[in-house]
Amino acid sequence: MRLFVLLFLTALLPGAAAPVPQGKRDLPAFLGPLPKPPEPKDNPTTPAKVELGRMLYYEPRISGNGTISCSTCHNPALGWADGLAKGIGINGAKLGRSSPTVANAAYYEVQFWDGRAPTLEDQAKGPVENPSEMGGHREKVVALLKSLPGYVHKFEEAFGSPEVTFDKFAMAIAAFERTVVDLDSPFDRWARGRPRTEAHSRPRSPPWATTGRASRR
Repeated sequence: MRLFVLLFLTALLPGAAAPVPQGKRDLPAFLGPLPKPPEPKDNPTTPAKVELGRMLYYEPRISGNGTISCSTCHNPALGWADGLAKGIGINGAKLGRSSPTVANAAYYEVQFWDGRAPTLEDQAKGPVENPSEMGGHREKVVALLKSLPGYVHKFEEAFGSPEVTFDKFAMAIAAFERTVVDLDSPFDRWARGRPRTEAHSRPRSPPWATTGRASRR
């Protein structure tokens, strides 16, 4: 009798069901694992471009007063947002909307809450020059980056030329943001055929989860 009770209780425990065979599960397309994010033909993702974009994403000197970076309002420790009901910009300026998360923004058909930017490249330019957000100017951003040999070298690695432009600046940040995607959630792992207990195991932190280091040269 005791053995029967033990077997019955064991069958009720989470994960006690028979393991599901490995292999992608038969799910509707809209429920399956996310595919690799799409990327424009004129801005293919490369490791060098992603590294440059990561550096620029965490670079506060591109702002008007040198204190705000993209990561200020889109902090990886806060879900790639800032956790505030309404964002705070340069010199404490109160913004009219909350900061949207960068996570999985690579899949959006339009950017910003009002959809005014059609691509990540266009989105990357807006906050820099917004007087209430980062308060910068494209000419000053380009001049700053040109004055730093470390950045000039990174632009050459990423684009095959040491020329620094505001368009390339935005393209690099967009390339980095296309890596800020969650393709390995517990549901994704389960959908790919992993048993439930394995699907909920904690994965290693992705490379972008660590604090960025900007070039100081």
